Amino acid sequence: MEIKIEIPIFKILAILCSGVLGYLVGLFVYS
Repeated sequence: MEIKIEIPIFKILAILCSGVLGYLVGLFVYS
């Protein structure tokens, strides 16, 4: 069960990290 719980968490973390990186890149481009 731990593996089933960890997989979605890693997917969510990956999406959040990519979103944050995209946000920072956007700020850098528009600044």
